[in-house]
Amino acid sequence: MQLLPLILALLLCATASKAQYSIAYPDGRLELEGRLRLGWHHRFLFEGDEDGNKNRFYVQQARLKFSGTLYDSRMAWETQFELRGYNGLEREEDHEDDYQGFEAKDLHLSWRPSNQVTLRLGQQKIPYGRKQMVPQHAHSMVKRADIVDGFLPGRDRGLMLRARTPGRDFLLFAGLFTGNGENLKYNDPAGRYLGSLRLEWQPLGEIGKSEGDYGRSPRPLLLAGVNVARSHDSVIRGSEEREYQRGIDGRKLLYGADLSLKWRGLFLLFEADRARMSPAAGVEYLAGGIVAQASYYMEPALLPGDTGIEFVIQYDEFNPSDQTDGPLKDTQRTVTTGINLLPDGHDLKVMLDYFHRLKIRDEDPNPWKENEVRLIVQLRIK
Repeated sequence: MQLLPLILALLLCATASKAQYSIAYPDGRLELEGRLRLGWHHRFLFEGDEDGNKNRFYVQQARLKFSGTLYDSRMAWETQFELRGYNGLEREEDHEDDYQGFEAKDLHLSWRPSNQVTLRLGQQKIPYGRKQMVPQHAHSMVKRADIVDGFLPGRDRGLMLRARTPGRDFLLFAGLFTGNGENLKYNDPAGRYLGSLRLEWQPLGEIGKSEGDYGRSPRPLLLAGVNVARSHDSVIRGSEEREYQRGIDGRKLLYGADLSLKWRGLFLLFEADRARMSPAAGVEYLAGGIVAQASYYMEPALLPGDTGIEFVIQYDEFNPSDQTDGPLKDTQRTVTTGINLLPDGHDLKVMLDYFHRLKIRDEDPNPWKENEVRLIVQLRIK
């Protein structure tokens, strides 16, 4: 297989060096982190499909992160830059060169007046939903759920407050953003404003910032979250308008909840999200979806060396419109199964996924189907 030499080289590099790339100085600290995700996929073609990506090797993510702290960690900053557009995947005709070059991701400055309160200003993830807020490299699945990529607002520029109780049982996120958020399928460059609230409850201790129970918690760890966001959107117009970038002229109210559990290698997650779309012209309608995920991590002692193995299954469903007398229903249901090898936790992962997607339209008797195998190698150096 073409990826075998690459996998072996990455394994060697990761095990040969454990250096921390950071610089300390009297008033603070500077850190550098790099992340590389390389993959191969095979898409099972169906009759009439003209997709040219049946077999493809590609770069899923190449990112550099610079971060630091100042003044006894009361001030913190972070910048992330990603190399985009060179994977050759999922590009529409005549749009193959979109987003090429370096793209700024997170660019923000934080002030921590106390251990319980943080104020953050700049470009960042909108605090909405557990599945969106977990960093991509800490996901158990290669591909984000449809409800995240096709529904949630992604990143935006604005001000966010993060506050927690002294016992860390409750954590509150509150943000006000420009409304020009960017995501894979929702890109709203002409929006007005967006307000977001998220409340988390962790009654049994902190569950952590990653999926999976790689530490095999000896007692259950539970996280429950509720989310709400309100925005005023504008439809994308002109020659760059595309079918998958869905928007409305009017108000959008997002609301949802999520529940996560970690215990003895088991990880369970469920998230449900809905939206009430209120166009300036036309009738109000609903949209939304769910994602459910389960994984189990086996201790490294069961495999040679320190390599752990994780088994994952995920179901997600997304419907951009529940309105039957207006826009067509376009329901997507996806089942994904995966096996992850973790020689070094999240710093080095080898992920093999198979997913089956079924898209159903109201007026189309033949559902659109997609089957795909993906092999991803992720290397994280910090």
